[in-house]
Amino acid sequence: MTASSLTFPNRRSAIRLREGKLMHKRTFHVALVATLAVTAVLAGSAQAAPPRKQLSVAPTNPYWTLLNAQSHKALRFGARVGTCTFIPRASCVALQLPGQNLRGAFIPFGNLPAANLAGGSLAASTITHVNFRAANLNKLSFVGTGAGGRQLRRRPDAEHGADLRRLHQC
Repeated sequence: MTASSLTFPNRRSAIRLREGKLMHKRTFHVALVATLAVTAVLAGSAQAAPPRKQLSVAPTNPYWTLLNAQSHKALRFGARVGTCTFIPRASCVALQLPGQNLRGAFIPFGNLPAANLAGGSLAASTITHVNFRAANLNKLSFVGTGAGGRQLRRRPDAEHGADLRRLHQC
């Protein structure tokens, strides 16, 4: 059929296609909606993610300790524990936090001389260039922390240096 042989009661209800052909607006909209629905169904099924697999790491794996340390809740930035606010360049002289969980602490360039952190945890923490001179670090966990510039030596005038005899560092 040609455009001239079609009769439309109202020219506004027609859409002009290529080559001068006409189509009812209702037919056009039904075809458009059907095309969009099929496209959405096909796109949705193509983007469906495969089910997530849970990764299992045995405790004998060298990375198990690190993964375990990072899976626990971390100390938030700027948190106050005891008398110390954990921020970069924090200065907490003679801090007394034995047995405290300080996982994920962010205290680069901190000053913690003579601190008592025995039996606690600084696992997965950012403690580069922290001054731990004369600190009690017995059984303190440093799992997942970098060793950059920590001051662990005994000062000549200090009675005790940082006690590393029972340091737990994997």
